[in-house]
Amino acid sequence: KETQVDSVLSQVFGYITMSWSNVVDPLLVPFRNKRNELSTLQGCVLWGSPVVDPSILQELLLQELDHPHPGMSRMKALARLFVWWPSID
Repeated sequence: KETQVDSVLSQVFGYITMSWSNVVDPLLVPFRNKRNELSTLQGCVLWGSPVVDPSILQELLLQELDHPHPGMSRMKALARLFVWWPSID
């Protein structure tokens, strides 16, 4: 649901299903650069297997991943298995 109301991801979703031509918005460039790796499934945007999370959920997901803090490197590796968004690092 959040993907459909997220201003950036809703556009990305549309570009994945249609065409990436003429995309110049700086917020969309990181997604355009990964366009061959992006797909959709049940209303979500995926980058390979990880879900591309809407901005409203990113802080919550980071808190969840950080809860039993396994160390910075381990947390990043764990996060990359499940989620992605530009500047996640």
